[in-house]
Amino acid sequence: MVKNVQVLRCFAAFAVVFRHTLMWFGADPGHGFLYVGRVGVDVFFVISGFIMFHTTRDFARTTREYWVDRLVRVGPPYWLASSVMSAMWFAGLPAGNLTRVCGRDVALDFLFVPHLRCDGDGNPILSVGWTLNYEIYFYVLFGLLFFLRSQLKTLVVLLFVFTSGSVLHHALRLSHTASAYLQPITLEFVAGGALALLYRRPLKLARAWARPTGIASMVLGVVVALVAAAVFKERTAEPIAIRTLVFGVPATMIVAGALLLEKVGVVAESSILLFFGAASYSVYLAHSLVVQGVALAYRALGFADRVPAVVGWGVALLASALVGSAFHLWVEKPLVAMMRKLLHRNRFEEAQPLAT
Repeated sequence: MVKNVQVLRCFAAFAVVFRHTLMWFGADPGHGFLYVGRVGVDVFFVISGFIMFHTTRDFARTTREYWVDRLVRVGPPYWLASSVMSAMWFAGLPAGNLTRVCGRDVALDFLFVPHLRCDGDGNPILSVGWTLNYEIYFYVLFGLLFFLRSQLKTLVVLLFVFTSGSVLHHALRLSHTASAYLQPITLEFVAGGALALLYRRPLKLARAWARPTGIASMVLGVVVALVAAAVFKERTAEPIAIRTLVFGVPATMIVAGALLLEKVGVVAESSILLFFGAASYSVYLAHSLVVQGVALAYRALGFADRVPAVVGWGVALLASALVGSAFHLWVEKPLVAMMRKLLHRNRFEEAQPLAT
């Protein structure tokens, strides 16, 4: 485990939580703070590219094993969280921005296929699932390239595919699904892959310079993201080409700085931050419902007129951390472990000779 990357996952998750907290409380502190939390997703994408390249460098797994492992890791927790959101809507409870849900939406979300919902919205039922559609798309292409037996060649092919896709996206009128897959934000996975290849090479920068360089890269990345959020505001979401530039670049700088520091022995050791890094996926999945619930309760109980909004933000962040931790410990980990155990047993039984 690269500890600095694990800690970055913690900060990336809570950046997104903070962004959605401000949205649900109808708050805009100014100076781009309403929008800068989006960079957490871009950091996640760069980290994902890094982890996939870093953990498969020995080519020990087949494409099928890799795909199954990724699906088991990502799918069940997401499917459960998405099912809860759907059930809330069918029960007549507030459920994100849903105005209508149909079976087609549920099926396509479970298959990680981008689509326009039956109510016309382009987000999945669990809105944060749009990022998982990109993750699965990346996993599929990455696994298909295992036959190259070279991560450098894989990186070049992915760079070509994602760059070509971005060009096609601007040149052609495409369906929502095709358009989603061809967005330039996919290049952030390539950036993470490039960092993985650089990370395993011998350090050529003098160690006396490596530490301040790593810190400077991270600080500059944060500053660039803050400035971009203040300048571009809502355009940090659409068009995605702008987002990829103004958030993808600083996200890469932040991850690169963390990796450089790890390489020279400046490593985050906080057990709390490392725990929330491990729980970041659960926090990410669960926080939409939690933040919405806190915001609605805050208004329903009349606190909006008597209690400073920052108190509500703090409660929403704390509740997201607690519920996300519980989901990680009592749902995500046991569920993934059970699926892996079941698949391992099935593979073992398949490998046994038939009785004669």
